[in-house]
Amino acid sequence: SEESRRNIAQIENVIGDCVCALCKVKYEDVFRLAQHRCPRIMHEEYRCPECEKVFSCPANLASHRRWHKPKDTAELFECSTCLASFDSKKSLRMHAAQCCSRTPRSLSTLLHLKMS
Repeated sequence: SEESRRNIAQIENVIGDCVCALCKVKYEDVFRLAQHRCPRIMHEEYRCPECEKVFSCPANLASHRRWHKPKDTAELFECSTCLASFDSKKSLRMHAAQCCSRTPRSLSTLLHLKMS
């Protein structure tokens, strides 16, 4: 925030110049250096296989993936054509497209929640 920048500007600089050690870009304060995303760093993306949402940290992806899991481990998604069970809607959709696509059905007719 602007107030944070003003407070930082009032602090005596005892650490020297605010320069990125990798790309040598100089910043006027540590606040801006801390927000710098150096292009020389390989920024890895972690993509959710269920919804394609992208995360920069594997821990955030793992936390996000919990939302895709069934609330109860007894809940499975069942194919209405062959009765195969899957633990995610995505797996059922892939199965339906590859294995049970002989007779086209809407997704809503393929998704039957099986409660054991």
